[in-house]
Amino acid sequence: MRSAAFAFPVTAPSGRPLPVWRADRICAPAVHGGDPADAARPTGHAALDAELPSGGWPVAGLIELLLATPGCGELRLLAPALAPLPLLWVAPPFVPYVPALAVLGLAPARLTVATPDDAADAAWAAEQALRSGALGAVLWWQGQTRAATLPATLRRLHLAAEEGRTPLFALRPAAARAQSSPAPLRLALEAVGPSRLAVEVFKRRGPPMGTPLVLRLPGLALRGERRAASHARTLVRREDHAVVCLAPERVAA
Repeated sequence: MRSAAFAFPVTAPSGRPLPVWRADRICAPAVHGGDPADAARPTGHAALDAELPSGGWPVAGLIELLLATPGCGELRLLAPALAPLPLLWVAPPFVPYVPALAVLGLAPARLTVATPDDAADAAWAAEQALRSGALGAVLWWQGQTRAATLPATLRRLHLAAEEGRTPLFALRPAAARAQSSPAPLRLALEAVGPSRLAVEVFKRRGPPMGTPLVLRLPGLALRGERRAASHARTLVRREDHAVVCLAPERVAA
């Protein structure tokens, strides 16, 4: 049985027709007092832009990236769009490797990293940063957030991101796909090669994707760093737990 999309005539009090989203088309998000094109920032990957409402990453609100494994290529995916912006990273699982980030254009001078003691403090830090509206984007790694409090945390962060007109990229495990979320845009990421990433947009305002995209990611290491990378595995102690700094490709990927 084929599904059908229906559009009913809707009018504003002024008598003018209002735009109605048809479920068989990708919907451009509404922008209050502005051009819908201003609601998105190009990702730097043309094939991905074609699959996203307004042709890029939303400039406000919650965006979920579900990772098969941390370091599968999420930062290389985001770098083209986020490189010029002031960023906050909250609770990243690995120690940032500055030389690799610099190759991607992510300058340390525009990057602040917050490592709160627990998941509740991490969510609080992300929320305050979003509400300030002072950043280009916030990246928040979910960590061991309690399942009972997670839905409320996601809603609160989504509202803060909309209020502060700032995008929040929530980096969550792939198992979170089965959970409901207030995020209007959710993507699943999985590495399929050293510089290739499978991207599935499984929630958006539009029809389902036919098949995942396979994107070629920007390159990383300098020749000398690449040779040393295969041997680099440094353990950095932080009080009662350890943060593993993997090879540069893994840290900045």
